[in-house]
Amino acid sequence: MNDILHPHTNTTAGKTSGITHASASLSAESRQALRILGNLALKLADGEFPDAGWLDSQIVSVTESVGNYAHTDPHGPYLTVAEAFGRMRIGRSKFYDLLHKRQLKTATIGARRMVPSAEVDRYMASRIAAGDQL
Repeated sequence: MNDILHPHTNTTAGKTSGITHASASLSAESRQALRILGNLALKLADGEFPDAGWLDSQIVSVTESVGNYAHTDPHGPYLTVAEAFGRMRIGRSKFYDLLHKRQLKTATIGARRMVPSAEVDRYMASRIAAGDQL
């Protein structure tokens, strides 16, 4: 079975009951890593010790699919407004001033405004390149 299972909480009774499939909430890379761990666990349970070449190839396939993304930004590709102005080391008012001047691009998801981390990097690099005071 390729799905991860977890308990489902019944909101009316407040008790744990049943099992729900959670694979949709996991990234493809996470599912791939879990499959590799599962295959490794099965081999070990059957008394097999997988050769180092097999294990290395499995680990390389996961790390190549993840790439460097996980190591570049701990907040992921999007920041909250507070994270963005904190990262820029400016105040909230200055941040919104930049938005109104269309110097930063954001996305609104429902009532929440998100800032692409690449957009913060772009703006900061442009200020440095222009020789402006930050």
